[in-house]
Amino acid sequence: MAALDWIGHIFEWIGSFIPRILHIKSTHRGVMFTRDTAKEIGPGLHVYLPFWANPDTYPVKRQTINLPAQVLTTSDKKSVVIDVAVIYEVEDILKALVDTFNLEDTIRDTAQGAVKRVVITETFDDLQKKQTTIDKLLTKKVRAFLRPYGIKVIKAFVISYSQVRVFRLIQDQNDFKMTPPNV
Repeated sequence: MAALDWIGHIFEWIGSFIPRILHIKSTHRGVMFTRDTAKEIGPGLHVYLPFWANPDTYPVKRQTINLPAQVLTTSDKKSVVIDVAVIYEVEDILKALVDTFNLEDTIRDTAQGAVKRVVITETFDDLQKKQTTIDKLLTKKVRAFLRPYGIKVIKAFVISYSQVRVFRLIQDQNDFKMTPPNV
């Protein structure tokens, strides 16, 4: 079959000259990438030629992302595991899709950095007693971190947290040498 693969490549090439129709829902926006430019496209029907343009769409309405649990140390040297959720909207689709390779990863990683900045400056007692203040600080910091990527943060808040003890096992690579059994 590999001897006839070239026929499929010819049909792919010919197919790239046939116009395609893209339907964008009202909850989404898109970017049409053409050669060296990117243009925002809104809801509706769009016709493009695959050899000339490459569309990409993304939901822009309210979304929630639950960040992975983080183990952080507070300013009073207590280790905590913290779960945070971020509610956001995409405000600028061009920034969101042109300035990032993977928007979800960018949101997750950047928001986790903002969470770290807030938690390491607070004490464990502050996390317990000032939950509303902590949520406001988180929202403000996450909003500032994600704004350059066209993301509008509506709210960031702590889902759960707990004080933990962390033990880390560090082993030398030599500990994993495989030795044949004695026969």
